[in-house]
Amino acid sequence: MNNPIAIHPLLSPYIKEIVVISQHTLSPYTVYPGLYPVIGLQYEGKLAQVNKDRETSPLTWMGITGLLTSYKEFKALSPSTKTVLVKLYPWGIPKFFKEPANLLSNQSLGLNELINEEKMNRLEEKIASADSLSSMINSIQAFFIELYEANSNYEAERRITRLSQELSLNPDKSTIEEIARHYGYSKRSLERHFLSTIGLSPKKFMRSARFQLVLSKLEAGASWSTIANDLNYYDQAHYIKEFREFSGLTPQQFRK
Repeated sequence: MNNPIAIHPLLSPYIKEIVVISQHTLSPYTVYPGLYPVIGLQYEGKLAQVNKDRETSPLTWMGITGLLTSYKEFKALSPSTKTVLVKLYPWGIPKFFKEPANLLSNQSLGLNELINEEKMNRLEEKIASADSLSSMINSIQAFFIELYEANSNYEAERRITRLSQELSLNPDKSTIEEIARHYGYSKRSLERHFLSTIGLSPKKFMRSARFQLVLSKLEAGASWSTIANDLNYYDQAHYIKEFREFSGLTPQQFRK
């Protein structure tokens, strides 16, 4: 399915995008800290998480990874693995699962730990019987609409969702205290609301957002001096240390 997948209007405030990917290698791959939780549904093959000791733990056929503060490694367990990825806005977690977003931060869980078995079995049957990828996507969206309607009274706090979107573009422009005053919160109240709605503290979210901007600049061939100037790194050692914390690599290793 190469064309963009249309998101149902009810779901579009909570689901950023749905994409289909195929993997044809058994080599591990790295997932870096980003700004969106991701649900993965393997409709062919299986995936596993790889820990620091290089041991693998098979994942369930449908799972979710919350916002990360460090990288994770995964690998396919079969030479052809096909996955539907549902990328959520962070406030999709409390909407769909009735849990604070920080419950899933730095976690990769099977959806069966959040959704009752009957719902999961129904979805699995529909996926297995789908006669096309389009039909499968429709069943997945119907599943999320059911979750949406089961929590119809929930609405994410708009000041927090707006703030997260602004910080994703400008993660280094203000202090937490200045942000709190601007949005009408105390510092402690802002951190509490942000954590439950987004999944990370404002400071950690800003660091993840800056890392994503660094990745974009590195991929575009930007120099260290350009990155430091644009993103307010005070020295190269700080830049390298933070990059390694998020990716397990130095910027130079990443470029290769």
